[in-house]
Amino acid sequence: MKIIMNAPYNRNLHLKILQEAMKHSDDIVNLSPIRWLQDPLAEYKKNSDWEKFADIREKIESIDVVSAKEAQEFFGIQHSDLGIYHLTEDASGFVRDTSLDSTLEKILVKANEDSFKEHITTDRTGLFIDVLDIYGGIIGKGSGFVKPLGYNRKPSSTACNGDTYWHCVKFDTKEEAENFYKTSLTKLYQFIFKFVRSGHHLLFKYVPYLGDYTHPWTDEMLYEYFCLNEDEIKEIEKEFIDENNNESTL
Repeated sequence: MKIIMNAPYNRNLHLKILQEAMKHSDDIVNLSPIRWLQDPLAEYKKNSDWEKFADIREKIESIDVVSAKEAQEFFGIQHSDLGIYHLTEDASGFVRDTSLDSTLEKILVKANEDSFKEHITTDRTGLFIDVLDIYGGIIGKGSGFVKPLGYNRKPSSTACNGDTYWHCVKFDTKEEAENFYKTSLTKLYQFIFKFVRSGHHLLFKYVPYLGDYTHPWTDEMLYEYFCLNEDEIKEIEKEFIDENNNESTL
């Protein structure tokens, strides 16, 4: 029996359903998220889907990637990349691309020293000239700059705007806040944001905080700060070009 399926996208529910389908067929075509396969941080996380669903990885014959932009155009949904999986009994199995591992390792070393997580607050009060809102992987200048997406949390004493939950980074001067914001738009930080997220949300502990925002940071300065070599820089530039050209590969 062959199975063609498109399971619900709710955390890893699609993988649990796919595991069940594998009990009934050795020839399955499935459309669902592939973030768990793309995740370069899987080995750093406890109980990652990469490990929990190894039996699925071993049965993957091929995957055709549907980029997040294409998924939104085709299906009207906002999501990370999707994949058209083909699972068979005699598959060669999925092998993760490790070409970016050395770059991410250098970034994670810096994040371990000081990360966004240590500077995030939900308190938007105080004698500060500016605050920056971080929401769903988007960094904006003040509450009016970025329209927040819905966030499924119950209103609480730390919530702002009803059930919308903001994460903020505060600075003593507007100049520092502007430099922080501009740094988030560099190719290097866009690269970081792409890979250190879970669904639509950034994993703040994996994003390095630079400490000194009294001056603007350029990509060239960041490449030197993270001690990236020529090949690693080319990989980052390639990711940036591929993203703009809407070319997703796995």
